[in-house]
Amino acid sequence: ITKQSNSLNQEILSHAEWVIKRRFGQNTLERRKRMKAIRNMKVSQKLLLLCIPALLALVTLLVLFILDTTKISRETKKAYYDEVYVSTELILNADRDYYQAALSEKEVVLSPNMDAARKKELIDTHNEDVGQVTERIDQAIENIKGNKELYSEFKHSASGKTMEELYGEFLIHQKAWRESYDINDANSSPANMDKHLEEFSSARDCINTMTELLNEYAAAKSEGITADINKDIFWISGFIIVLAVLIMALAFYIGRFLRKASAMTTNDMELLSGNYLSFAPYHVLSTDELGGLSVSVNTLIDSLRGIVTVLRESSTRLLESSSAMKINSDEITLS
Repeated sequence: ITKQSNSLNQEILSHAEWVIKRRFGQNTLERRKRMKAIRNMKVSQKLLLLCIPALLALVTLLVLFILDTTKISRETKKAYYDEVYVSTELILNADRDYYQAALSEKEVVLSPNMDAARKKELIDTHNEDVGQVTERIDQAIENIKGNKELYSEFKHSASGKTMEELYGEFLIHQKAWRESYDINDANSSPANMDKHLEEFSSARDCINTMTELLNEYAAAKSEGITADINKDIFWISGFIIVLAVLIMALAFYIGRFLRKASAMTTNDMELLSGNYLSFAPYHVLSTDELGGLSVSVNTLIDSLRGIVTVLRESSTRLLESSSAMKINSDEITLS
């Protein structure tokens, strides 16, 4: 009886799958098979299935957090210290040296009767400061040349010029400044002092603009990093929400299945305990513990029905035999 019942159930399932595939298509059948695979899991596996996505999400978020933190730390160090801070410090020191060179030159020009030792000292100081200006500006530019965005793409907000263009202009003005008047040449005439001072001012303007450009780049980089962080937060939040919805849907499906299966099996057992055998037992269509319990209950019911049938048939045969014996007994008595 049990084998016939299982065979009938299998035929019903096969026919249902055929109907679903014909009416709703292959996708519906695939979804049904996935749901069936979940139903066939053991109860412990079903509960584990709810925990695994959460654990995977935590691990994923931890990895993303580590990667983002490392990336932000690396970009921040590169943008703020390795490039902006170091280059800004070099340019500011170059500007200070440039100013000191101009002061030394001014003292020499305005004091024609200065003693030779003092004049030589000022000229040496001037030459040293000018050399440091060139050296430090070159170091600052060399430090940021590897960053194409900063060196040749990012533009100063007011002048609209890149660092590469400002550096080129600085070299032009510095060369014109040195050529318009040379403190080392005794024959150099201060008649071109106006142009000399103009070129000095233009060169310092380039230096100041370079400093402002570095500050603006740092601010823009900071905004970019903030935008990247906000984007990561948005995607991570969306991922968490979607995962939470999926876990809730899965938990609802598994909970409903377990609740229905346990309630129907319990109801069958209650009816059985009340000596009812004529009801149609509920079949849990899974191979987990509840499915096994449902099969056992159905087998028990079928067995009890078989026993009752055998007892009924035996009782009927016994009654017939008793009636036949009574008739024979009556005939013997009459004879």
